[in-house]
Amino acid sequence: MNDFRASNPELTGSIRRVRLAVWHQIWLRLGAQAGGRPIVIYGAGQHTQRFLTAMADVNGGPAVSCIIDDSPNAAQIAGVPVCTPDNTDPETAALVIVSSDTWEEALTRRAEAWTRGKIPVERLYEGLDELKATPFFEDCGTVVAVDTDGTRRTIDELGASHVMHPTERANRAPSAIDPITERRVWSLDHPEFKLNRALLSPDSKPTLKEHQYYPGDTFRKGANLRDECLVTDPEHGLVTPDTRISVIGSCFAQNFRLWLIEHGYNFCQFEDGPFAEHSSVRTGPLFNTGSICQLFEWAFNGFDAVDPVWRSEGMLMDPYRLGLTWPTEQDMHAERASHFAAVRSMVDESEVLVLTLGLSEVWRNREDKRCYYLVPPQGILDERYHEHALLTVDDCDDHLERFYGIIRERNPSLRLVISLSPVPLKATYFDRNALQSDAVSKATIRTAMHWFCERHPEVVYFPSYEMVTRSPDWPYRTDNRHVVEHPFVSNIMKTFIEHYGAPGEADRLVEMKAAAERSSAA
Repeated sequence: MNDFRASNPELTGSIRRVRLAVWHQIWLRLGAQAGGRPIVIYGAGQHTQRFLTAMADVNGGPAVSCIIDDSPNAAQIAGVPVCTPDNTDPETAALVIVSSDTWEEALTRRAEAWTRGKIPVERLYEGLDELKATPFFEDCGTVVAVDTDGTRRTIDELGASHVMHPTERANRAPSAIDPITERRVWSLDHPEFKLNRALLSPDSKPTLKEHQYYPGDTFRKGANLRDECLVTDPEHGLVTPDTRISVIGSCFAQNFRLWLIEHGYNFCQFEDGPFAEHSSVRTGPLFNTGSICQLFEWAFNGFDAVDPVWRSEGMLMDPYRLGLTWPTEQDMHAERASHFAAVRSMVDESEVLVLTLGLSEVWRNREDKRCYYLVPPQGILDERYHEHALLTVDDCDDHLERFYGIIRERNPSLRLVISLSPVPLKATYFDRNALQSDAVSKATIRTAMHWFCERHPEVVYFPSYEMVTRSPDWPYRTDNRHVVEHPFVSNIMKTFIEHYGAPGEADRLVEMKAAAERSSAA
């Protein structure tokens, strides 16, 4: 039916004229019903834009005080301000008219909840389902006919005719033409060809699940990103209170560690001491894939770094872990051996390992490409031996494969959960805005994670990054980097347990928290 209308201007024109006539009558009735008081329109979509534009010159209609929308995309439509429900008093209007030809029922429920029965709510298409089933925007648009002399004749979607003669402007290309309008053009009759806009029938579209459509007005009207579940392939029972679970990686890994400990899970700690509070071993934060890969290669295959230690002001510093120093070389060798043994124990004895990663911008040794913790400190940095680099997707993918190959060979039953940290980088050493570098860094690691998980379907990708960065609410602390604990970090962990914990585990934790609060209050 839609295809037929798009190729039949006479039918589409008739639909347009009927709708305009109905609008005209409704507008006059609303003017009389309002009795001089203003009305409110509920819904700030394209339908309202067309409706108000068409009614602009109709005498006898009501005054519109404002347009209400839950998530407005514009400050005004046709000169009428657009407001949100929470900062507008419905009782200032005579009535509310719901303006939509696609989502009228849903918007009516919202409007009725907003008015709380204090003023009438009316549907624009009450009793006119046949007319409502013919979306104005989808089936109507501008008809354009071009004469041989370049004159263009148009009939717009509101039925108005226009003639546009060729004009010349010195500051434009000789072949350029004046734009018609911003309205949709669905038919072009040119001396050399004809062109129509064909609308796809819904039946010709592939069958998709709801979560495969991006939430928004086009396919999932009213979808709230606050309630969006990003886990589509849950595995209940992967993590239970008895599961031996370990954590390693970027600073965001600490959120998993603390939550698991606080909620009584069998979190495995294999080292203590400085910087052991970030993960299951004494690494401090490890942000990039190179640092993770080389740690596991050294733990299982032997330490082979060209740059084994930095010496500064009488200190022996570890180039590969944040701020760790040793008083003597003997301490260095003994602590490293103990550290690598703890990494091996983590692989051997854990049942689930959670890995978080955050950056692909690195400093590394020019010879062996081993990645430092971050930039070498002042007095140590020497660009003859040290280089700044951006890991590629292939680099990150190779690191993940080498790391995973080691743990799979050592402990085939160990399940890996990987997640991209939503914490942005602190600074970039490229001469560009840090936000641009962070976007490239995150995209690089996320792409590598995607293809890695495609090859290894037993690996769980958990969408911490997407849950934070796609939130409609600002998720960061005052530093604009670290994530607010409530509701964001707590929601991430709640989602993790709901989809990978034992059935009913999330409810048990809610009750446990409530009991603790009752006990504290007593």
